[in-house]
Amino acid sequence: MSELFLPALFIWGLIAGFLGGLLGVGGGMVFVLVIPEAARRLGVQEVDLVSVTIANSLACTFFTTFAAGVKKFASDNLIRKGVLSIGIFSTIVSLLVLHFVVNAGLMSKTFFDVFFIIILLYLMLRIFFRIRKNKTAVEETLLLKPNGVLLAGFFSGVVSALSGLGGGIVIVPVLHAMLRFPIRVAQSISFGVIAFSTFFSSIFNLLEHPGKEFESLHLGLILIPVIVSIAPISMVGSLLGSWVSGRMNSKWSAILLFAFFLFTLVRKIIYMY
Repeated sequence: MSELFLPALFIWGLIAGFLGGLLGVGGGMVFVLVIPEAARRLGVQEVDLVSVTIANSLACTFFTTFAAGVKKFASDNLIRKGVLSIGIFSTIVSLLVLHFVVNAGLMSKTFFDVFFIIILLYLMLRIFFRIRKNKTAVEETLLLKPNGVLLAGFFSGVVSALSGLGGGIVIVPVLHAMLRFPIRVAQSISFGVIAFSTFFSSIFNLLEHPGKEFESLHLGLILIPVIVSIAPISMVGSLLGSWVSGRMNSKWSAILLFAFFLFTLVRKIIYMY
């Protein structure tokens, strides 16, 4: 990998970590945009590009969310219950989709891109209408309902496996916009669930094998140079973003989340064409 590209990975890792910590989404939406280029430079063939991108995005996301999520997990009983209940179901769904769809080679790059864009558009609409109704500051419920657990767990598992985003972009809007949790509680649960599910997904990907071998140092589908370049600095960025988030107004958190989704959507469309 070019030495000139390493500083870019370092900077993007810091940005991803900060945004992940600030918004509670784990940073996966940044990772999936920069890891494909790193993978190509490391000799990954197009046939493995989607699975390698998802595997390394999930691994980087684990480090990002683990850094900021430990303290939140230990501090609140509701958050612990949410993380464990949603996280277990999300992990099971994610591993099944990884095994039978992603790593089986059934998902093309085009499908990956289209799925990514559809998810972003849907979540942007949910957050936009939530902001317009001015419900961002209304703490309407703190009750974890079984249907909410299943909904958040299922969709976060599917999205995590198919997109490499860790599931946070689903958990926060589902808990906040659909189940009416306070946005900070939704973000805290999201941190824990993402760390929980991406840990087991990463272990799974360590044991997988690429369709075509490449020379770069790797364990299964995990690219060691990518993880070493991104993970440590993304953990620092995550802690900083989490600190800023704790001092921010709830409505502004929702607005920033919407703005981040919009930026990611525009960048992804430009990247495709």
